[in-house]
Amino acid sequence: MVEFPHPGCATGSLALAAIKRARKQAATLQVGKHVRVTGMLFFDKPHTMVGNAPNYAELHPVFKAELLP
Repeated sequence: MVEFPHPGCATGSLALAAIKRARKQAATLQVGKHVRVTGMLFFDKPHTMVGNAPNYAELHPVFKAELLP
């Protein structure tokens, strides 16, 4: 699972510019295409999330998203 947080949730973060850039890049992604995402590994706590990894690992926040050829 990956998450592109709203920049308003990252006010004051050193990663704010990367978070803003990644959200703009995410808008260009297409369903069914291969992508590469770069982000911080985060182990979330168990909650009612659909599609989570068994260990609740996610890339959160995403810093970069790009379409692959």
